[in-house]
Amino acid sequence: MFTFIQEIEGVDFKGALQMLADKAGVQVVYEKSEKRDERDRLYSLLETAALFFVRELGEKHPGREYLHKRGITDETIKSFRIGFAPDSWDMLIEYLKEKGYTEKEIELAGLAKKGER
Repeated sequence: MFTFIQEIEGVDFKGALQMLADKAGVQVVYEKSEKRDERDRLYSLLETAALFFVRELGEKHPGREYLHKRGITDETIKSFRIGFAPDSWDMLIEYLKEKGYTEKEIELAGLAKKGER
């Protein structure tokens, strides 16, 4: 559809998108690249945190045995990416900082909050 509009109207993809949006009565909102880059970086940070928790559960972790006793299979653990949060308030923060994330990014992602510590 876009290619057809581009060829017939002699516009680029962005122009074809705007023409179709106008016909459909839809407003096109363009996102600034800095905002998109920040969002992508935060998604990456959250993915890194999820992998941290999955890794913490590990194959030999007592939490895995507990999950098995509750009828949760290894397949389910893997599929839902079930992890374990260690009893350490700064372990995740230090791990994420080692991976190149800043304290500000960690806080923006909602994984930590500045406190008295």
